[in-house]
Amino acid sequence: MSKYQIVPAKTNDGPFGLNLDWQIKETETGKYFSGYDFMGSVIWAGISEAYCMSKDDAKQIIKDLEAAD
Repeated sequence: MSKYQIVPAKTNDGPFGLNLDWQIKETETGKYFSGYDFMGSVIWAGISEAYCMSKDDAKQIIKDLEAAD
């Protein structure tokens, strides 16, 4: 099982739309990918601060995260 999971992004209004309706969830902690800091480290946060992206972008970021592990 992968350490990372692509999940649909939800708000109170439903999916975001504009093809930016996916998020990355870290399965061990339940935190969501929120981007990178200025040093290139990954920022994990709660769902309200999660970065929304296209599914293709999410797949690429997961590849990058797995390579860094």
